[in-house]
Amino acid sequence: MLKATAFASLLVALLSTERVATQVSPLEKRLAEIAAMVCANPDGFEGTFEPEFLKAVPKAQLQQICAQLFQACGRVVETRKSQSLSEHSGVFEFSCEKGLEYTVKLSVAGFEPHRVVELYFAPPRAKVKSFEDVVSQIEELPGEVSFVVAELPSPQQREMKLLASHEPELQLALGSAFKLFILGALVEEIEQGKRKWSDVVRIRDEWKSLPSGVLHQWPVGSPVTLHTLATQMISISDNTATDHLLFELGRERVESMLPRMGVGSTEKTLPLLSTLEMFKLKSRGLAAVRKSYREADAAKRREILQKEITPLKRAEIDMSEFGPKPIAVSSIEWFASAREMALVMAWLRDHSRSEAGIAAREILAVNPGVPSDRATFSYQGFKGGSEPGVLNLTVLLETPAGAAYAVVATWNHTKQTVDEAKLLGIVQGTMQLLKKGSTK
Repeated sequence: MLKATAFASLLVALLSTERVATQVSPLEKRLAEIAAMVCANPDGFEGTFEPEFLKAVPKAQLQQICAQLFQACGRVVETRKSQSLSEHSGVFEFSCEKGLEYTVKLSVAGFEPHRVVELYFAPPRAKVKSFEDVVSQIEELPGEVSFVVAELPSPQQREMKLLASHEPELQLALGSAFKLFILGALVEEIEQGKRKWSDVVRIRDEWKSLPSGVLHQWPVGSPVTLHTLATQMISISDNTATDHLLFELGRERVESMLPRMGVGSTEKTLPLLSTLEMFKLKSRGLAAVRKSYREADAAKRREILQKEITPLKRAEIDMSEFGPKPIAVSSIEWFASAREMALVMAWLRDHSRSEAGIAAREILAVNPGVPSDRATFSYQGFKGGSEPGVLNLTVLLETPAGAAYAVVATWNHTKQTVDEAKLLGIVQGTMQLLKKGSTK
């Protein structure tokens, strides 16, 4: 009788252990449900998502998203965790039957029944097995592309090592990625003791720009620190913050940073335009001014800005032609090659050891830009830029072991807009390859 009782107790213990071993966490359970919803006729949203989520993203919209993913990628054949954010939140990779994959960020409520409170699908991307695959995808893009994957040198080294590239020396329009030049000038001024991050600047009407950003809505005279301006400029690409820093530091002071940060040729970029000047030059009715500006040397361009562009009021800017098509992206913009932008990130990394640089390093990491695995990359800095016909993604990555990489992709097309989701997917695939290489 004792033996039977002992055996029964052991059996119960073994069964309990088996249940524990196979128990699925609430996050994993909802992840499986999300993966199953990527099908031709998705349903079951009410049981999976919190009611507040479905108010913000209606069932019909979720059905459309899941059905479109199924049509483009096929069913999900594998899910894997790339980053654990908390017990109830994580980043995952979905691999699909058509050879595509995409990143999914998922969060569930911390209380029963742990329904979904956050869901993000990144654009699908082709699976890549090598840097050669990445370069092949880059080569298929219409227009012009400059692309670099580089291992950045340590302070003891001199040369940056290119791991993969396509037209690495081709200078293309950067969009808002030029704001890294301004950040560099600010870092140097603070390192030299000329300024402090806590220094206050007041919002000036003549330095206000157009969106993106929020500071153009702030009252004139509002006090903001240099740190606030830099954070807004980099994290949300605030144009008004950018122009305040540009003019507070001095246009020519910022221009002097380009060669020191790694930009070899500045002929196409100078004078370094403010964001508002760029909007004005590309506004409706200024075709003749644009032509004169394109054909002028740097000195004449500065004269055009002073006499014809500065007097134009913000209220007089007509951007009705700016959205639908590219305007002068090969001549009126800010220019650098992918290799030069990798050097810019290397400069910022090298200067992150100072007190000024540490703050800039933190600012660059506020918006990571491209989803990644923080278990592999202990640090990720980012700045991108875009306008019709222009897209730049510039990423700085560091591993816990101290290796550092820059991934830079710039895509220009003078006749049509470019596909942001496609380039983002290629950069994500590149980062996946770096992840595999860095964990060997």
